[in-house]
Amino acid sequence: MRKKDFGIFITPSLLILAIIVLFPIFYTIYMSLFRGSFVGNGLTFIGLTNYKEILNDSRFWNSLGNTFFLIIIVLPIQLSIGFIFALLLNKIVKFRSFYTGLILMPYILVPVVAALTFAWLFRGTFGILNYFITSIGLKPPEWFADPWLARFLIIIFEIWKFTPFALIILFAGLQSITQQVEEAASIDGANYFGRILWITIPLLRNHILFIITISLMNFFQTFDSVFVLTRGGPGRHTELLAFYNYQVAFYEYNINKSSAIAVLTIFVITITILYFMFEMYKQYKATAEAHLKKVIK
Repeated sequence: MRKKDFGIFITPSLLILAIIVLFPIFYTIYMSLFRGSFVGNGLTFIGLTNYKEILNDSRFWNSLGNTFFLIIIVLPIQLSIGFIFALLLNKIVKFRSFYTGLILMPYILVPVVAALTFAWLFRGTFGILNYFITSIGLKPPEWFADPWLARFLIIIFEIWKFTPFALIILFAGLQSITQQVEEAASIDGANYFGRILWITIPLLRNHILFIITISLMNFFQTFDSVFVLTRGGPGRHTELLAFYNYQVAFYEYNINKSSAIAVLTIFVITITILYFMFEMYKQYKATAEAHLKKVIK
């Protein structure tokens, strides 16, 4: 295909991408530099004032801290459980498709529906879990009134909802590892856990970095679970960055400040993605160089 023809075919896609992705980003940056709206007194240019207000707002740092707390707790557990079940699924031959579909059920559920179902388990005297606790003569805890229990609910929900994503990516990675590699390690005297530690996990490094990158993006966008389960309470102990942005935009009616929060969020996500992409590139480069040395020898 000639370059001219290639340009004709790709131009519509680039225009659509620019309209859908780039325009909202630049418009958000534009709105973050103003105060007011297009109605009433209109927009007033204030420069970086919205950013200064956000950085001096304790709610912003609280929501950012809660988001990082969720990442630190959930991400290692999500990877560990996903890896264990991926290993089990890799050993299964019969009914593998059935088990895969069953495992993916939480991930393919609409987040709001999943959160409502999850909330029903713990809600008041009508929740299933509280019913069983009461039936054995114990007093059920105040799941949504205690800050740490409320955090616990959000953590459990996020693990339950998104671990299947990690599992399926790691399972795909395990499928790409040839049997010869495992057999060579066994001949060299490596036991099962040694092969996992020194062979399997290093070969899955790119898959793990991919999961971390996508998961970090999801954590900064986590809204549904907080909105349905706790509404950021009690006392803003479960207020995450996305929910804080929602509160600023639709309760304080401050679209300009909300735009500034979105820009800061995009900045953090972009830096994170670039870091892990760089790590993936280094890993790919090191693998390519090692392969080239073998070919030269």
